[in-house]
This record gives sequence, C-alpha cells and structure tokens, in this order.
Amino acid sequence: MNSPQRTLILATILFSTTVYADTTIEFGVTESGSAQTRSQIAYVKDGTIFVNGAGGDPKIDLIFARERSSITVINHGDRTYLSFDEEKINELSDRAQGMMSTVQKQLAENLANLPPEQAARMKEMMGNFGMPAGNQPPPPTKKLVKRGIVTINNMKCRQIDVMSNNQKVAQLCVADPSALNLPRDDYETIKAIQAFGERISQKAGQVSGQFGGSVPEFGGVQIDGVPVEMRNFSGPVSSVMTVTRVAAGVGAVSMAIPDGYNPRQLPSIPKM
Repeated sequence: MNSPQRTLILATILFSTTVYADTTIEFGVTESGSAQTRSQIAYVKDGTIFVNGAGGDPKIDLIFARERSSITVINHGDRTYLSFDEEKINELSDRAQGMMSTVQKQLAENLANLPPEQAARMKEMMGNFGMPAGNQPPPPTKKLVKRGIVTINNMKCRQIDVMSNNQKVAQLCVADPSALNLPRDDYETIKAIQAFGERISQKAGQVSGQFGGSVPEFGGVQIDGVPVEMRNFSGPVSSVMTVTRVAAGVGAVSMAIPDGYNPRQLPSIPKM
C-alpha cells in the first residue's frame, strides 16, 4: 500500500464519525458530429467522487476529494497517476501569466525600435500574438433564465438556459436532490466538484472535460440542484450529458489509487 492510500485510510478512520449513504450515478455523453454515446459511472462516497472511464476513455479513472479540493487522474494504460489541487493550478497559472507579461514587454520593446511600417507588418504577421491587448471589455455576465418542468429518464427537472450577451451558451435541467433520494452529504460533494471544475476551467482551460464532458463556465452564477441533463453550446464542440440512473450504493468498486502505480507531475513553469 502506497503513502497516499495510507494517508486516506488513516484520515477516514480518525475524522469520519458519521457514515453516509453511498450513491451511484450513471450518465452518457454525446458530442456533436458523433452518433456514439459514451457511458460513464460516477460513485459518490464520504466526500469523494470516483469517475470510472473519465472523458470516455476506459483506461482513465478520476478521483475528486472534497475535503482537499483535489483531483487525481489514474491512467491504467501506463500505470501512473497525476494529482493536483487548486493551489497548484493557481500557482502554474500565475507563473504562466508572469511569463506572458515578460514576453509582451520584450516584443513591445523590439517593435518600438523598428520603422512604423515594419512594426505594423510584424504585428499583422503575429496576429497580435503575445502583444499587450490594451483596454479589453469586461467578460460578459452570465445569467440564468428558468424554463418549465420536464421529465428526463423518469426524473423531474427544471430547464434553465444559461445566457451570455443574449446568446444561449448552455441549457441545464436541474432536479431537486430530495427527488433523487440523494443524501445531503453526497449532494454537497457533487456541488463541490461542479464549483471546482468551473474554477479550474477559468484558470487552466477545459480541465473539467475530464469530468465526463465540457462543463460550461457559469461566471459565478450559483445553481441549486443536481443537473440531470447539461447541453453545452459554448465550446468548440457542443455536447450533451444526460443522467440515466441514480441509485443507492456503490457496489464492489475500489475508490483508491491501485498499488504499484507511479506518480506523475504537472509540467513545471519557471519563475520569471
């Protein structure tokens, strides 16, 4: 048993005083241009979500730990795992922004020494890549428009449009957790991974796609309830995620890193 497993088991023994019900959620993801639906299963237990076949890849599993706000991606193909938390993503993002600022400054200084016509041609060739963007308008504010109640796979849910600049970027169908017989602790864990995925996607792109589909950025808008269907129109490829079943219990599934797997590290970015 490796160190992360021992730590997780020890923490569970020392700090878990209440036993909560377990939940299994089955869902499918379909992307535009594909007739194939990728089936996935997520298991929720004691503040942890384990996604089997994350992103539709049967060799990839994912573990989200609510207490540590961390993600572990397990690759069974090469017997490795990659763990990261929000602090690490923020650190890498800040370093990347610092590096881009340095590059922008150097490019601006170099272009300032060129004749105006040559500098203009260089800017056009680069498409302003790496150049200071100047005054940019603030990002559009997302807003929610509630629609009617519908039934999806025997689950009643309210349809909600996510609007940005009068454009519909996503559509959700949100069910009340009590209607799904979802324990409160499991619901809090689902809410945590949704919030985590949005924050990470804002910092580091669509990392949340590993959760089973591209998760639209809601711009800080809070959504109460459990999305049983999510249609995303904002990315390069539109997608639909639909929950097909919610059941009590997780069955015989291991929600830990297998023995003998080697850790991997996120790519490093030097300090500037």
